[in-house]
Amino acid sequence: MSPNTRSAPPTAELRKILGMAAQDMLESFLRKCRTRRKVDSQTRGLDANKWEASYPVHTYNCLPKREDSHVQFQVVDTVLVKLYAQNEKTKDLYAILNEAHNVVVSEVEPVLQKTGQYNALCMLYKQCGDDEKLLNAWSKVADGEWIDDDIPDPISNIVNLATEKRDRALAQQWGLWLIKRDPERGLKLLMPRDIGKRRTNNKPEDEKLLLEQIREANPSAVTQYLEYLIMQRRSVDPAIHMDYASTCVDQMLDFLGQESVLKLWRAKASSYSSSRTESALPFISYFASTTPDSEHKRVRIKAALFLQASVLYEIKTIRERLVSHEKILKFEIAILDGKLHQHASALSNLALDLRDTVTAEAYCALGGDLIPNKVALSMIENVPGLQAWRLSPMFSTSKSVDENLKQELLKVLLGVYMKERDSNPDRAAHLLNAQAVNLDVTDVLSIVPEEWPLQLMSSFLARSFRRRLHSSHEGHILKAITSGQNLEIKERTWSILREEGYEEETLDEEEGDEGEQEKVLNEKTGLDTSEPVDVHPEPPDSAAVIH
Repeated sequence: MSPNTRSAPPTAELRKILGMAAQDMLESFLRKCRTRRKVDSQTRGLDANKWEASYPVHTYNCLPKREDSHVQFQVVDTVLVKLYAQNEKTKDLYAILNEAHNVVVSEVEPVLQKTGQYNALCMLYKQCGDDEKLLNAWSKVADGEWIDDDIPDPISNIVNLATEKRDRALAQQWGLWLIKRDPERGLKLLMPRDIGKRRTNNKPEDEKLLLEQIREANPSAVTQYLEYLIMQRRSVDPAIHMDYASTCVDQMLDFLGQESVLKLWRAKASSYSSSRTESALPFISYFASTTPDSEHKRVRIKAALFLQASVLYEIKTIRERLVSHEKILKFEIAILDGKLHQHASALSNLALDLRDTVTAEAYCALGGDLIPNKVALSMIENVPGLQAWRLSPMFSTSKSVDENLKQELLKVLLGVYMKERDSNPDRAAHLLNAQAVNLDVTDVLSIVPEEWPLQLMSSFLARSFRRRLHSSHEGHILKAITSGQNLEIKERTWSILREEGYEEETLDEEEGDEGEQEKVLNEKTGLDTSEPVDVHPEPPDSAAVIH
């Protein structure tokens, strides 16, 4: 045959046919081997790995004996898997892999890759516990390097396996890989939700290193990881807090660069401050309840809550960055002024520019904070995307405020009202009536303009004078009671003192010291006790007191 039997078309075709027939015969023979193995294992009650082949005499001598039966099983199963993969018999391939088998993975690995049986390869990796190769295989399918319709969601497989293993290093490795492709699920691997001793072993330097790796992989995911560190891990690292504060400011400034957001925020401030009647809602609650749900809304509320709750960021640096938008961000500027103890500036922003008298009075009551915990928790519950912040103790614990500081802040606020060009006496009168307990009448009279009508202050003055008179009468009663108790003690101790040998002059000297003791008591109480005490005083007429 021309040119020879090896390259002639008829002989090449014959060789191909004979090769296919040989593969079919080999496959049939190997199938029978597996079937006989299973049957013999069931009938003899032997384990498959201890099976002894029972073939005709002419074949039995060529096969391995009992001690080599495991090698025989490997040969049968491995060659059968290769044949199924090469002939694209996927169902048969999956069937043998789902049963007990002795496939040598290193032998079938190149064949399965070459024939595109990636799911079968993943099944083998999973069965032999090779997590590294299994994850790498799924990652290639996710990246499109390998295509197999039998692996519909490789990313979910990666997330589930990395989560099940509870290996922090493995979770970080694949979380960083995944964060480039699916930030939400990648962060789930990097931010474990369980709280326990295992999490406390993470060192701050490790968290910073991971933060930088996230920043390199996907800068947009940095914000969520910072929130996780601060709100859930409760990090007190100033660098972390400053990083998050700067991120919030960057996002706000980016949104203010959008014309639509700029107009909306300006309109919210204008509509709130120009309202004819005083709003019962603080500005931040008004903004949260009237602004449509959007990313810029969440960013601004997060920024306001964090700027108030944290004290670990660089306040002056953050304020300098917001000054350029001071007309729109009055509320945020007031928060920072309060942190810097610039109370007059903060209260002026709130009470005069923003017309937020509710927050101004809350500022005085909270010692410089603008958002009460109750308001903060309400926004966290009602604004989508903030629910994770409930875990933070920053919004669930309240601090004690010094009473003297409250009084000082109220005087500052009253002074702010009085210095307003178009002074509104009604707001100042409302403050006086609402905070009469914390305001001293002498301080108020030194601030109030002379042209103010008396009617605006009549209620405040009447209550203040009544309170002063009540305190005075209470002091007189207290002094009379203590004097009576002193006489009673002297009466009971007189005989004891005489028996102990005390002289009359000593007692007279002690009685002579009553004037000095009375003087000391007057200094402590601030009352003049030289006048007789009326223990049943008549309630004073308010009109008479005012006049």
